[in-house]
Amino acid sequence: MARIGSLVLLFSLILASSNLVMAAKNLSISQIRKNLRSQARVLKRINKKIIKLESRLGHQNKGYINILENKRQIESQIYKNSEKITKYLELVALEKNRVKKLLGSVVANLMSNEETSADILSKKIMSRALSQELVKLKSFEDILKIKKMKLEEVQKYFNSLEVKETEILTLINELENRKKEYASEYVKVEKKKSELSGKLSSVKSSLSFKKRKKKSIEKILVRYRFKSPIEKYSGLEYRKKGITFKFNNKQTVKNTINGKVSYVGSLSNYGKVIMIDHGNQTRSIFLGDVETRVRQGQAVKSGQIIGYTHVKSNSSELSKLYFEVRKNNKAQNTFLLMDKKFLAKNNLNSVNL
Repeated sequence: MARIGSLVLLFSLILASSNLVMAAKNLSISQIRKNLRSQARVLKRINKKIIKLESRLGHQNKGYINILENKRQIESQIYKNSEKITKYLELVALEKNRVKKLLGSVVANLMSNEETSADILSKKIMSRALSQELVKLKSFEDILKIKKMKLEEVQKYFNSLEVKETEILTLINELENRKKEYASEYVKVEKKKSELSGKLSSVKSSLSFKKRKKKSIEKILVRYRFKSPIEKYSGLEYRKKGITFKFNNKQTVKNTINGKVSYVGSLSNYGKVIMIDHGNQTRSIFLGDVETRVRQGQAVKSGQIIGYTHVKSNSSELSKLYFEVRKNNKAQNTFLLMDKKFLAKNNLNSVNL
């Protein structure tokens, strides 16, 4: 009992000394929260820009589709009518030349003295008919020329559509490139925000550990000291029971103390589960984004690889591994059971329980 009383006194002294650094730590948390709010505002602004760009892109794409449809219809119209008008103008020109030559021949014969009055009358009638034919051909030719002029206007409009098409395509490409830049910037800021969240969780866990008054130290039943199951992590979450490690890289998951695998399985929405029995009614539990490398009933030593972390692909969210120690099937205050190396790494004073 004297030993336990000394331990309680020692832990109280540690808590008292930790209060001296509380102000500095709180400032650190305040700064981290300020940075988080700043990053959240940046993300909101970038998101608004992306939404605005997508709206403009949708509008431009709609305009581009309309231009293509108009071009398709006009192009077909130009091609068909242009061929017809050109062909008809050529035919009219040939027919006019033929009629003019024939009319000239008839007029020339009218001047001959050898013609009878009947021949003269006949040729006058023919001359009148040919003249009327020329008038009709000229009228038809004028109509064709008007149509040709209108077709040229349509061609000009078609050319303007092509220019506009090029302009819209250029603008769409510029908007797409700008959207990619915003998306890239969004991912970077989101990653930084995620890292700040992990750092905030780690600092809060550290402060929570130092502030908590451990009145139940003498009630701790577990006498083991557990190592960290993974080496590299971006942040920690600590509550009354287990520890949640946050990470973003693939690495080994190691057993903490000699034992025997009592269970390997999975838990819906949480990931894989590994339970290791260390004897004396003490078990350690690993739960989360893990690829298991042990089987039930297998004996495992301290530091032996029992699995590998699994990193979420195409996501800025950090992966998680939950570690918990249980005694008599009751969750223990796992943070108090970690070894000195873990406590030192996370800026926590070790307590000799």
